[in-house]
Amino acid sequence: MTKDDRVEETNPYGTFGGNGSKIGTSIPTNNIRVPRSTMHLLLNVVFGVFVFGVLYVQVQSLHFDSSGGIEIDEIPQTIGSSKSSLTDADAVEELHALKRKGHHKKHHNHGSSSRSHTDDEVVPSAEDESSAEDTDDNFAQGDDEFFCENAHIVFFLVDDQGFNDIGYNTLDLDGASPTIDNMAKSGIILDNYYSQHLCTPSRAALMTGVLPYHMGMQHEVILPSAPWGVPLDHMMLPEYLSQQGYKSHIVGKWHLGFHLKEYMPTARGFDSFFGYLSDQENYYDREYPYPIGGIYFKDWIHVQQDGTKNFVDQAGNYSLDMITNKAANIISSHSSEYPSNSLFLFVSFQTLHGPLEAPPAHTLDDKQIAMLNTIPNEQRKKFSRMLMATDHSIDQIVTSLTSNDLISKTVIIYSSDNGACHLSGGYNSPLRGGKHYLFEGGLRVHGFMYSQMFLDTPLSGTRFPGLMHISDWLPTILHMTSNASAIPDSIDGLSQWRAMQWLQKPPREVLVHNIDRWVTMANGSTEWLAPLNKSRAAIRVGDMKLITNEYVIPWYSPHDADEDDDTTLGEFHYIQDCENAPNEGINTFLFNISSDPFEMKNLAEVHPDMVVELSALIEALASEMVDPVWQPEEMTAVIAWSQAGGYFCPWSSENTNEPTTDGDMV
Repeated sequence: MTKDDRVEETNPYGTFGGNGSKIGTSIPTNNIRVPRSTMHLLLNVVFGVFVFGVLYVQVQSLHFDSSGGIEIDEIPQTIGSSKSSLTDADAVEELHALKRKGHHKKHHNHGSSSRSHTDDEVVPSAEDESSAEDTDDNFAQGDDEFFCENAHIVFFLVDDQGFNDIGYNTLDLDGASPTIDNMAKSGIILDNYYSQHLCTPSRAALMTGVLPYHMGMQHEVILPSAPWGVPLDHMMLPEYLSQQGYKSHIVGKWHLGFHLKEYMPTARGFDSFFGYLSDQENYYDREYPYPIGGIYFKDWIHVQQDGTKNFVDQAGNYSLDMITNKAANIISSHSSEYPSNSLFLFVSFQTLHGPLEAPPAHTLDDKQIAMLNTIPNEQRKKFSRMLMATDHSIDQIVTSLTSNDLISKTVIIYSSDNGACHLSGGYNSPLRGGKHYLFEGGLRVHGFMYSQMFLDTPLSGTRFPGLMHISDWLPTILHMTSNASAIPDSIDGLSQWRAMQWLQKPPREVLVHNIDRWVTMANGSTEWLAPLNKSRAAIRVGDMKLITNEYVIPWYSPHDADEDDDTTLGEFHYIQDCENAPNEGINTFLFNISSDPFEMKNLAEVHPDMVVELSALIEALASEMVDPVWQPEEMTAVIAWSQAGGYFCPWSSENTNEPTTDGDMV
């Protein structure tokens, strides 16, 4: 994003990225660090003392009204508020009491960021209108568990796909994604599935199983010349899978850090990488859409299994075709060269992220072309065409799995990394808000699993109502492949595998969507991180969701005509990312997501006591938050990239033998 596209200093939360000095003394040094196991205990205390003892009773008697919200200064920011039923001293004393009595219980495989749970507890689905007792009856208790041992895993991660942007759940794109729709309906659709509100935090949670605020990844996304990434002390999913003999490959987008070679995908467990390192690039020429230091750089690199590195040009080729062809080549090579090893293929699509650039005609069929002609808005039409091309890519990759006799032993997982941005053609209708923000439109996304191995099992043709987060994939995948013992105690993700088979109730009852207490400040070309002294946060506890100190975001629906022309025409405007904050102010919101999934009725003024209790829970969790690893951009990167032929690459002085350009690579 360019400096002109970022929020001005008048924004109370500062800018979204930029140039300047490294963070230092502006980071508060009095943050209390609490070990993860202690946090689990504290969450158990808080949840047990007042969530089921106070909140649950209040939830049952909620009466909605159209209250508009309360100002942020009215919300207590600490547990010690006089209005709170739980003080700091109370929490600490009960925490020590639990330690002495040894009452802390983990999940049957591992700990979590939510409280411990037992087999007689249940989470109502956000879509389930039946009573909790009815939900209980849907889940059997037993040990008839199905595993996918040594299964190949293909994970499709789509970029910026909104809640209304998939064929099987849409107001206006029915028929746009037939391959995706058929797999979803034949597998298990995740009806209550959440990511983070931004790309980098979501991908970090997916790869590590750790919530962003527990590893310093809670604040914004990584810009190309910013020297930070997922901390190296966190193992990633391919590293766990390699211990089981998997060969792991990534094609497409990385966006988890590359300033040092130790942060590259092939240093984090992947055997090869073919794709781009930053947040976005032009679809046809590999060029980053914005100049850095006055220069337009390119971003595509191929790191092979033998360590050979090459920059990739292939100007004129649509990046989605490049991803599809490379994925098919990996599948074919794996089948012939590693027949005894399982494959993990992470297909990290560039689509549907801006810039909106229409794909070649060969990616569409006649029915899709006819459907496109019914869309009156040109921006939405271009976005839809990119969705259709993504569906075509998935069809081609599945065809490759089939022709190489791998499909019968493959589990396919599909997910978006965050909600859509309406300024780039995507929509989250009927959910509120979108990318960058903590309403459902930014967080609740589509996901499903499909496999021929699921036939004649409870996983075939079903919809899973359990609350699930993108961080749950790591333990769920390890559990699914019969390697539950490899799930570490230190992560936040919960295995959903048994619950997906209806053998136990869904394990997740609490979801910390995010906690961020920092703001990016700017003074000219210099940016730095400063304490916000309040939590911009969201937490889900059972049916209830509290959002604190968030912008007032409306609902967006696909337009009937080109109503966005005044905001989308002009240089770079088709890469609008919704990062510019609105002018409607900042409020705190309380919603019953089960009864009000579209977040239309703010209950904060109706139930102030509940706001106090959940705010106290957020602040208790914030006390053990890891400081952001965010760093401002460094112009020293420009020198290194210029010396490397104009391509993004690690730019530390200790990095040598950088790759050469090979425009003929396929």
